[in-house]
Amino acid sequence: MENIKICSSSEHGKENAISYCPKCDIYLCNKCEALHSKLLKYHETINLKNNNEELFTGFCQEKNHPMKLEFFCKDHNQLCCAVCISKIKKKEIGIHKDCNVVLIEEIKEEKIKKLNDNIQILEKLSENINESIKDIKLIFEKINTDKEKLILNIQNIFTKIRNELNNREDELLLEIENKYKKLFNINEDILKQSEKLPNKIKLSLEKGKKIDKENKDNNLSSNIYKCINIENNIKEINIINEKIKNCKNNYNKKLYFYPNKEEHIINYKEKIKNFGKICLPSKIKDYNLTKSIKLNSGICSIIVLSNNDIALGKRNGELMIFDSKEFKEIAKVQAHSGGNTSIYSLLELKDKTIMTCGGNKTMKNYNYNIKEKKLIELQELFCKDNSSFICRVIELPNNNLISSDNANIIIWQRDETNKFKKLKEITDFGGVMQHLTIMNDKYVICHNNNGVLRIYNSQENFKLEKEIKSIISYAYMHRFCIINSDLFCLSGDQYIYLFSISKMDLIQSLKIDNMNFHCILLLTNNTLLCGALQTNNKTYHFFQFEIEDNNEIKQLSMKEKVHSSIIWQFAHLEEKNNIEKIISVSDDYLMNIYELNYEN
Repeated sequence: MENIKICSSSEHGKENAISYCPKCDIYLCNKCEALHSKLLKYHETINLKNNNEELFTGFCQEKNHPMKLEFFCKDHNQLCCAVCISKIKKKEIGIHKDCNVVLIEEIKEEKIKKLNDNIQILEKLSENINESIKDIKLIFEKINTDKEKLILNIQNIFTKIRNELNNREDELLLEIENKYKKLFNINEDILKQSEKLPNKIKLSLEKGKKIDKENKDNNLSSNIYKCINIENNIKEINIINEKIKNCKNNYNKKLYFYPNKEEHIINYKEKIKNFGKICLPSKIKDYNLTKSIKLNSGICSIIVLSNNDIALGKRNGELMIFDSKEFKEIAKVQAHSGGNTSIYSLLELKDKTIMTCGGNKTMKNYNYNIKEKKLIELQELFCKDNSSFICRVIELPNNNLISSDNANIIIWQRDETNKFKKLKEITDFGGVMQHLTIMNDKYVICHNNNGVLRIYNSQENFKLEKEIKSIISYAYMHRFCIINSDLFCLSGDQYIYLFSISKMDLIQSLKIDNMNFHCILLLTNNTLLCGALQTNNKTYHFFQFEIEDNNEIKQLSMKEKVHSSIIWQFAHLEEKNNIEKIISVSDDYLMNIYELNYEN
């Protein structure tokens, strides 16, 4: 706040001072300053407007202390006057009465020595200040660049969402037109034709009677031509009549749109309201286990469905559905049986059906009837004879599927009846295809147990773009994690690997001795959560990692002894009230639900 001084003249006591004369110890307004400069031109005045430092007059600035500053308070490192150190008990007197106070002459040598030290500090600061200014400019530019990138990313995401909503609206409106046309098969042309029917029937009837009455051999061809016209008229009349009849039979039928009530759409509105979060990568402070559910078999796979229900794939071949609020069982089916029944992975397709990948060479497609709480098998798909189990399945943008097994990669084409058939096989992979993922709707990435990672281009007939050898030699499923449009992670053995799709190469890795990393999940604050086995004591833990700006992988936190067997997979539950919930499933039969609390 600007310290405004008032003119010392009693005549101009309300005028703001523009200068100060140390010799006279007075403040001068415009008028006084003009007179003072004429009479006492050898007095140097201080321009108050151009003086950025606090003006020193030699007098105490405390209220009602019109005394010279002759003392120094060591406790407060401050000059003070006789009133400041007075022992008299009175308001605004004795501010420093209990302090360590000396005469200013006694502090002179100490302050001069301190001044010399400060001069050296300032000289060093002067040498480094230009470099510091350059650094802060670079930091400021980076902050602004990162900020603009973040803004652009959010805008792009919401543009995509808006486009999808608009496209869906257009699809539904077109579907209305098509369904009304198929159901009622009536339009304005038929209405106009139906209005002409009485007249058309009347004219045809009159012509028929006339032909019948005037039936003569000499007009035979003309009469036959007229008879044909009447026959054609009757056909047209019958067609229109049939359409009218069909319309009358169906007119009570009414098409509906779901969701059509406020209570139906509240969940969607809630999702939109809570969509997105601006956060810093931060350490998990607490892993709060809020619920632990023990089943009758090991759990190999888990996904959270689009309606927020939870689908589990178990060792015993059961596909189970749980609700995500009370975690009660909703539906169950024996999806796989005979031999290795394990359901190694699950996928919810765009049509809301569920695909299971089994240890008995098959995939199965199920319709989850939410209303009736049933799982209905739609199709069973068999992989090749040389395979023994299917590890993973992903869906392509064109609605085709890709599956990986212990020997092959198979592309499955969806036909017009929504059934899948084999389209292409890739059989030269030379190992168990333990994991599979897709990036940017284009690059299909797969990894086998011989330490080979391959990147295929799905938009160019699955052209092999890159093969990277000598990485993780063994890994369970669910070990890929997509960080952003360029980076993805792979976990396994003692390593966390970071790859760049633009560079088509491994760019970073982190090794932690005595650990075997299992599944991996990207958390909402852009950090990674990994499940791991500590090999020297057979205990199972959670690890949290951060990918820094320079792509270094840094460990943030660890939660010990979370399961007693292989941690197969993580899943995200819907985030509410800024609390992140995750589920972990394991071969110890447990489904554990955690709330993650982050450091501020």
